[in-house]
Amino acid sequence: MKKEVILESEKTVVTEQTSSKKKRKDRKDKIRIRMIVLFVFTLLFSYFVFLFMAAVPNMMGIPFFMAPEYYWYFYLFLPVPLLSLILGIKYKKQGIKCQKNIVVGCIFIILFLLFGRLSLDFHLNCKATYHDIAHFQDIIGIEIPSFGKYRQLPFDTADTKDGGIYVAKFKDDEQAKEFEQQLIQNKNWILSADYSFSMRDSLPIPLASELSLSEDTYCLTYFEKENLYNTLPTEPGDYQASTCIYHIKNHYLMCGEYTYSLIS
Repeated sequence: MKKEVILESEKTVVTEQTSSKKKRKDRKDKIRIRMIVLFVFTLLFSYFVFLFMAAVPNMMGIPFFMAPEYYWYFYLFLPVPLLSLILGIKYKKQGIKCQKNIVVGCIFIILFLLFGRLSLDFHLNCKATYHDIAHFQDIIGIEIPSFGKYRQLPFDTADTKDGGIYVAKFKDDEQAKEFEQQLIQNKNWILSADYSFSMRDSLPIPLASELSLSEDTYCLTYFEKENLYNTLPTEPGDYQASTCIYHIKNHYLMCGEYTYSLIS
């Protein structure tokens, strides 16, 4: 009788241990599946984050090189790779294989932080007062809207030196519309489609790239000492030039000051 009781007790213990092991295995399998799903989701999520950020200039109606101003958005997307990293570390300590979650989490956390930092650098280096755009008032020949956002960016390319790019994004729709109507009627402003190839070729790369973006773009180039509009000097030498480009669709004005060099 006692022997039967002992055997029954041992059988119960074995059954409980087997059941406990099965539960632990089932739990680990469920966690492993969830971590695989999280890994795939983190990859896809991060991919779409970069697609979204690449589309920011079009959504905001700004030049592509001003996109870093909005790169702080990357910080908003940090929770997903951070979750992948934290859960990966947690479950790895429990013996569950999820190294890939840790790796992908670290990669995108670092990338998001680095890109987000570019936004801070942009704001520190490229701020300017909107009213500084009045510097171009005489060249533009039209009253500039009184409200907007203004940025100044330094640049240096092979055919320019000591130059700067200035971008004004108008905020008042009525003033912007009035500005556009006067611009279209102004003889110094021409459609980018009518801009000669030689004039395009003379522009710094950031300005030349803006001309090719849209057909509803107007532009002018002015050589100060020569008092020339939209005409290149013919004598060899260095010339101080200014080019202004306006996008009707996105309501922003881009102006560039640079040195144009004509070699004999």
